[in-house]
Order: sequence, then C-alpha cells, then structure tokens
Amino acid sequence: MDVFPSGHDQGRSIITVTGDIDLGTAENLLARTTALIGTARHEIGLDLSGVTFIDCTGLRTLTAIDAQVRANGATIRLTAMSPAVVRLLEFVYAIRDTTPAAAPTAAGGPAHVTTRRTVAAEQADVPRRDCLAA
Repeated sequence: MDVFPSGHDQGRSIITVTGDIDLGTAENLLARTTALIGTARHEIGLDLSGVTFIDCTGLRTLTAIDAQVRANGATIRLTAMSPAVVRLLEFVYAIRDTTPAAAPTAAGGPAHVTTRRTVAAEQADVPRRDCLAA
C-alpha cells in the first residue's frame, strides 16, 4: 500500500492511495494520511482508483480518516474509486448503477465514478451493515 499527495483539482488537495487496504495496512494508511492532511481546513480529495483490495478494516479506516478531516473543519471526497472499492461500497451502502473507474481521463486526471445517488445520500438513508461496527 502506498499513500502520496498527487496534486490539486478544483481547489482540493488530492491524496492517492494504491495497493491493498486491509488489516495489515490500515494502521499505516491512517498514520500516513493523517500526516499528509495535517490540519487542513479545505476539501481533501481521496483518489482510490489504484486500490487493488479493500475489506471492512479498510472501510473503517476510511471512516476514521473522514472523522479526522471533519474534526479539522474540512471535508473529504472520494474523487475516484477502483472496482474493488466500488464493490465494497455497493455491498455496504447498496449503491446502484455504478460505473467503476477504469482508465484516466483524456486530460490525464482520474476517471470518476458515476452513481445514481452519492455515497453521502446512501449513508443517510441506508442502514449500515456489520462492516462498520467497531
């Protein structure tokens, strides 16, 4: 698993995560993203298009990162997701009609996932499953 700053897009700082996000990498992911985010008070973009595997521990880690960012008064958005991330979110949040991120856009940026409803909307009205239980 690797985590690195990958630029700016529409006024937000982008952090890219690649590789597996699981029990073996979760603590490292949290520490490294926390260091990169610092005390940011603007929107942070999280590019997960290079994530090859993610499990419930990885999802809990992403939730912890979100909580830290919100505690700073900032927001975090998923700017791109790999098929592995989309599959997990489909299961947990029952997202319908997703198009997994495939290749970068013609402009060289990450491909974006389109959904009928946003994850935030799904979180608001779909009961969470055991995956998010502490």
